[in-house]
Amino acid sequence: MESKSVIYKLIVFATLFFIAGVARAQDVVSIPSLVQPTVVIETDSTSNALIQTVTQETTTVTTYYTDGTVEERVLAIGESINENGRVISTETDEFDESKLKGIAKGFSHFTWGLETGMIIDLSGLDMSTFNLDVMFGYRNKWIQTLGVGGGIHKSLGSADSFLPVYVLFRTSFRSKPSLCFFHLRLGYSFNTISNSPTYGDTSCAIGCGLHLTRKRNFQSYLLLAYAFRHFNRKHLEISALNRSNVSLAQIGFGISF
Repeated sequence: MESKSVIYKLIVFATLFFIAGVARAQDVVSIPSLVQPTVVIETDSTSNALIQTVTQETTTVTTYYTDGTVEERVLAIGESINENGRVISTETDEFDESKLKGIAKGFSHFTWGLETGMIIDLSGLDMSTFNLDVMFGYRNKWIQTLGVGGGIHKSLGSADSFLPVYVLFRTSFRSKPSLCFFHLRLGYSFNTISNSPTYGDTSCAIGCGLHLTRKRNFQSYLLLAYAFRHFNRKHLEISALNRSNVSLAQIGFGISF
């Protein structure tokens, strides 16, 4: 009987010891999963209230658990720690659709074009030319072109040449698409007439254009304008001209983008 009571006591003691050991093990294992870790970032980089952004190559994140475990992690550039101690990516080259839309909208106001045609001398001074021009500028719903341009105008009957540089303004005076538009050009022309040295004088033109094709990013048109060149007295003597103002008629075809 005494031996049986000793055996019963040993069994009870072993059972209690086993139960206590299991409870201890469960307590140790469950604590880290239930308690949020404390995160310490050893870095000089700045951080906001929620997400601590890492910008240095050797940033070390140390995590302390309640069971005494310490974990150290080294974050690369473009990684950070959030408020829960998780590593997240903060790459700066992510696709930003709103920024691209803003850039595209800015370029939508830029326009450029090419124009070719003729200028017919109405004053009888043999200054008719074949023209090739290029233009760059700004556009919106009301303004077709507001910008600058330049060209090469070569005389048809002589070796004379004219190199105009000008400010250009074109508009239909309405926000909706229009068949016709107003054309104005003011500038300065570098001239080489006969055997005279190159000199500059005022040139301008005013007229209207007719759209042949009008799409969002492409336009073609015909241009008809009155133009004139003004020569001062000194240049009249150099070029042997008999009048200071020369009247011209301009006919052109152009495209713009």
